[in-house]
Amino acid sequence: MDKERIYAKIDEIDQYLQEIEDIMLLSAAEYTQDLVRKRALERMIQITIEAVMNVSAMMMKELKLGLLPPKKISWEN
Repeated sequence: MDKERIYAKIDEIDQYLQEIEDIMLLSAAEYTQDLVRKRALERMIQITIEAVMNVSAMMMKELKLGLLPPKKISWEN
């Protein structure tokens, strides 16, 4: 398993979460009035979710946890 890539991606996720936390320190009024920070938070959440999905995909591939092939259905008895 490519643990180094997975660990690096988890470090990225941790950095993204820290940035999200920093933005969330704003008051609700500051947040709603600052369109740039609002969009930045939306983007940070998006790329965090993408990074989590990437880690999941890497682990599924390495552990061979993908979907099983469909069963053949016989219509004859």
